Amino acid sequence: MTWRPGTTGNRARAKEARPGKARLIAYCMLALSIWGLAGAVGVSAQVPPDARYLTFDTENFQVTYMEGLETIARRAADRAERAYALLSAEFVAPPRGKIHLLMLDNVDVANGMASPFPRNRIIAFAQPPVSEPTLAFYQDWLDLLILHELVHIFHLDDARGIWPPLRRVFGREPFLFPQIFTPGWVLEGLGTYFESEYTGAGRVHGSMYEMVLRTAVLGDAFFAIDRATVDPVTWPGSTTRYVYGSLFINHLARLYGSDHVTAFIEELGGRLIPYRFDSAARDAFGTTLTRAWQAWEDSLRQDYSEVADSLRAAGLTEPEILSEEGRFAYFPRFSPDGSRIAYAAGTGREESALVLIEPDGSSTAVVPRSTLGPPAWSTDHDLLHGQLDFSGPHRVFSDLFVATVDGESRRLTDDARVWEPDPHPDGRRAVVVASARGTNVLALVDLQTGIVEPLTERDLDVHWSGPRWSPSGDRLAVGRWSPGGLFDVVLLDDEGALVEEITRDRAIDSSPAWSPDGRYLLFNSDRTGIANLYAYDILDRRLWQVTNVLTGAFQPDVSPDGRWIVFSYYDTDGYHIARIPFDPATWREAPPPAPERRETAGTPPDLIAEAGGQARPYSAWPSILPTRWSLLASNQNLGLGLGLALSGEDIVERHRWALELLGYASGPRFAAAAGYEYRGLGIPVVDIDLLQRWRVEAAGGSEGDGTASARPALLRQRRDASATLTWTRPRWRSSSFALVGLDVRDASFEWGDGGFTQAASEPALPLDLGTVLAAGFSTVRRYDLSLAGAQDGVLGSLQLEGRRYLDAPATEAANRNYWRAIVRTGGYRGVDWFGFAPPVFALRADAGVESDAAAPGFGLGGPGVGEGAASNLDRLRRSLTLPVRGYPAGSQRGSRVARISAEFRYPILLAERGFRLLPLALDRIWGDVFIDAGAAWCPAPCSASVGNSPPTPDPLLALGAEAIFDLRLGYAANLPLRFGVALPLREPGRYAVQGYVRVGQAF
Repeated sequence: MTWRPGTTGNRARAKEARPGKARLIAYCMLALSIWGLAGAVGVSAQVPPDARYLTFDTENFQVTYMEGLETIARRAADRAERAYALLSAEFVAPPRGKIHLLMLDNVDVANGMASPFPRNRIIAFAQPPVSEPTLAFYQDWLDLLILHELVHIFHLDDARGIWPPLRRVFGREPFLFPQIFTPGWVLEGLGTYFESEYTGAGRVHGSMYEMVLRTAVLGDAFFAIDRATVDPVTWPGSTTRYVYGSLFINHLARLYGSDHVTAFIEELGGRLIPYRFDSAARDAFGTTLTRAWQAWEDSLRQDYSEVADSLRAAGLTEPEILSEEGRFAYFPRFSPDGSRIAYAAGTGREESALVLIEPDGSSTAVVPRSTLGPPAWSTDHDLLHGQLDFSGPHRVFSDLFVATVDGESRRLTDDARVWEPDPHPDGRRAVVVASARGTNVLALVDLQTGIVEPLTERDLDVHWSGPRWSPSGDRLAVGRWSPGGLFDVVLLDDEGALVEEITRDRAIDSSPAWSPDGRYLLFNSDRTGIANLYAYDILDRRLWQVTNVLTGAFQPDVSPDGRWIVFSYYDTDGYHIARIPFDPATWREAPPPAPERRETAGTPPDLIAEAGGQARPYSAWPSILPTRWSLLASNQNLGLGLGLALSGEDIVERHRWALELLGYASGPRFAAAAGYEYRGLGIPVVDIDLLQRWRVEAAGGSEGDGTASARPALLRQRRDASATLTWTRPRWRSSSFALVGLDVRDASFEWGDGGFTQAASEPALPLDLGTVLAAGFSTVRRYDLSLAGAQDGVLGSLQLEGRRYLDAPATEAANRNYWRAIVRTGGYRGVDWFGFAPPVFALRADAGVESDAAAPGFGLGGPGVGEGAASNLDRLRRSLTLPVRGYPAGSQRGSRVARISAEFRYPILLAERGFRLLPLALDRIWGDVFIDAGAAWCPAPCSASVGNSPPTPDPLLALGAEAIFDLRLGYAANLPLRFGVALPLREPGRYAVQGYVRVGQAF
């Protein structure tokens, strides 16, 4: 995982029927920009509000940490203060007030994120990134992580000119932060550049990012600036912003000076109109980013052509490619009999999986996987592997699973937090890497019971990866990071004691593998600046270079008969599984490490430095106080209305609240919405909402008797109060929820002239008490290269609602009670036939029924915009309109409704192109053909009093097609623009062919 910024935003909100409002137009682009800041896994899913926390302060930070993490939290505090001093001197001005640093250990992933909303907050996970090659070049992983995320805080908080005075009035309103309108490669490029500039390590100085650019340049696959800006899914996908951004900013800093990079950011922070990046670049660098990018590409072509010529002169390794698709193809492993090769695959077209290469060269996906760690054969039939899964709503842990070549799978451990298994030759146990509160340890797992026992002691300054048993089972080869930035291959005995250091330098030496006779230990190393395979002769104590590639070679394994070496080979479209003969006679003497990869002089003295005052129990106060207020405006119901909105949430997101008030000059009247959410139990989540709103029930006008008298408008005032409990059960490939709620509604009528009266012709709406039960599930998934929307899986939800009129007249006792049921289902199946993404067959079926309500709550018709069937927000609906394309919205109404839609969606073009740095680009084009059918009806006497309500089903049916242009707005947010034409098949003379344009998926 990469370190990404994330945002929380205003998550506590009154969820249904807030007062009508039109926020400032800037919110449109603001929302798109904020979406672009979010990480792969939402922050709310990663912060456990039910954990126990403690807090301490430093000069510029308030540090909050999960119980048991005090040492690593104090180290993080020391790194944060040092990074703060560096950035204050070399980068933009520091933000006002203390920055919140949250240290967590609930996710078995090396990651972090930062957000300026609602307060400046950094989240860091206590997992060293030793298993992630792109992050493994570090002297102190905490230093890199904290510095990277703090750059985001300094950058996103920076503002000049009119913006600081406005913030002093409105607070931390997001649209007052000009730096959020920034391409992803600028945002992540800055963080990654500074993490390397100030630590002497990091991704800019590592070999992995340079490998990506070198391969792209030599393979004519280098991205132009518009394509990098659009956040492409084409390889290297989501890492484009990190790779291209950091190395381009490093190029600018080397060419013009790092102070000019800071000047460029300062220019952006003071501009009133966003997105004018080339203009800011001219002021800072004397040229536009577009021209500088082209010049950078030209310089890379010259440099890398010279590197290629040098490597070709020495003789290149030409491997045989075994896998069909690139992207991710990791950790090939020969079966014990040598007939098959298992590896971890992620093509972006379907779910990541454990894949087998059969003896005839064909490939078979065995079981889906959530991660791409190494598989390990325990027998010729069984494979052991680790993968992530949710352990409750807020924890994601890695466990061991056993998969068979027939596609069966079973779990071996529960919440053991272990990965990278390698079975012992005796077949009874396996060595694994295990999480250990800010570091990791080696451990042994009993393959019968799943019991885990530590093999090495917990040490914050030693990290392990990729353990492999020797053929005799008496030694372990393993990757070890140790102080000084030394990532080496070492040998341990079967009790975890050090036997021999195979390497000792600052190169990334990892993924060891034994030859069948135990003489050679193979591994990958970037000691020359390019990752290649090397072999250490255990007997002669000599190191040999096995491959010489232009790109990169990783993760070797040797066949049981000693004939072949398989490995992960990098190319322009990602990683492939490749092989070469196992032939020591062709190996060459390994060169010494390049100067920047040689051993450093000892342990950095500040590696164990700590900071911070006395720790105290965490308190949500005062971080729950609002940090901003915003204006609301409405002219939809009662003329002009003005108001304000406030919201807040505490640092660990245990409490969330929102308040909105809107006042109308007519009356005077006011509308309001308030919501509070308590998440401290973990599950269930407690949610309380209050609402008052007005709407025009009947417009005013002439009395209709020919007189000049006017009839005032009839207004309806509605008040709701609700409380719900929600249980969620997320899993990596599925999710489900259950909800129970209670609410009460009240409505009254008022004439617009201020005189209060009940309209005799209007239905009376007495006090209405209701309960709701809802449940849903989803296995819906989409992948990097999918069409917009779902590709595989099914979903469904059921909502039951029972209501009672508390003060209905006794003569109407039979109508005191009514109920409602809504069922929503869907299914998706991708077929890998053609195009940049698999075409998809999609089906949606929904139905609703209610008894004697005061007014029918279901409608049918219109093109519609899709919604998730398994959402736990269905409880908030007071009415439900289902689309049937080809007919006007509201063509039918009733107390019964049913709708079914079927689509075939197919890819047309993966464009991923814009124009320079404009915040608008075409991502992809796809189309669909569909058939929609549905009916809404209302049995008598309801149908006699409601327009467009047949007493029996009178189905609407239509055929049509759509072209969808998936636009990229604000650099990161996808906006599907649907151009459709629908042919109604019912009463063609009455309903003509309908063309329409809509934003969003149909379903």
